[in-house]
Amino acid sequence: MWLQNLLLLGTVVCSFSAPTRQPSPVTRPWQHVDAIKEALSLLNDSTDTAAVMDETVEVVSEMFDSQEPTCLQTRLELYKQGLRGSLTSLTGSLTMMASHYKKHCPPTQGSFERPQNTSEELCYGKFIEGFISTLNNISTKHNDWHIEKVCKNMRQLTKICPKLKLTGHNCITEKSNFSKFKEALQSVVISIEGWKSCKRIKGVL
Repeated sequence: MWLQNLLLLGTVVCSFSAPTRQPSPVTRPWQHVDAIKEALSLLNDSTDTAAVMDETVEVVSEMFDSQEPTCLQTRLELYKQGLRGSLTSLTGSLTMMASHYKKHCPPTQGSFERPQNTSEELCYGKFIEGFISTLNNISTKHNDWHIEKVCKNMRQLTKICPKLKLTGHNCITEKSNFSKFKEALQSVVISIEGWKSCKRIKGVL
């Protein structure tokens, strides 16, 4: 009996002396999310003179579409170079955003770099383009309405499915005043603020 009591006492002592489990540290929000929030705050609160707003800067000509993003890295780089007045403090935030999306997401169409794993997609786009062109030539030469119909359907498919289009294109830039530059920057930051990570956009890159 005394042995059982001794074992029970030892168990109780061990349970009290065992190290307690440390609480899990609170995960800090991703730095790029902080950068996006900071950028939105500065863009909403910034005020600059008319002279600054009229300054000429360079932007990507094509409008930014969050569902089918193009030239994201190029845009962010141009925005960094074109910051003026009260927005010059955004340099660090834009660098952080560019770094995150370059590391964790495939580069978007037309960016400075293309990921290795999209070479097949680019070749497929060229094949589809060449195939449609060949069908069109045959249809014109032989006046065959069957081939013309197939050619028309293929063109329609490229509209429905963007991945069938030839995706390797360059980012065309143009000069703009700083006022429009600011609007474009705000539009892009708002768009990527909705992504948080690249999970929502991987399907279209």
